[in-house]
Amino acid sequence: MSTPPEDGRMTMVNFLSPSISRDLLVRTSASTGQSVLNVARSSGIHLPFVCGKGDCGRCAVKAVPVGKTGPMMVNMPGFWERQVLLMAGKITRSEADNELWNWRMAHWRLACQCQLVEAEEILVAF
Repeated sequence: MSTPPEDGRMTMVNFLSPSISRDLLVRTSASTGQSVLNVARSSGIHLPFVCGKGDCGRCAVKAVPVGKTGPMMVNMPGFWERQVLLMAGKITRSEADNELWNWRMAHWRLACQCQLVEAEEILVAF
């Protein structure tokens, strides 16, 4: 299980996968700074991945804010992550070229690169 941050705040992470025989919805809590992939693995969720380094694009997930009004809930995607998502057909060229994404909207992210930042709630669909 994840270790809570010093201030005790946790992020609620909801994993949803319609690709499994029935919709899988798992709620778990995680400390800020963890990647979505690590949270999934420590919660027993079999999220597809190959490299875990952001090179292959197999761990692409849809990160959806839940009732988000405050600060950003996950880190901004870096240049390489945006390029991998573009090559995987998950985002457009204009999204790949844009360094600042509207974090209040759903976005494709690489689970291995998407780190929890704030103690809020997020839905991760894969």
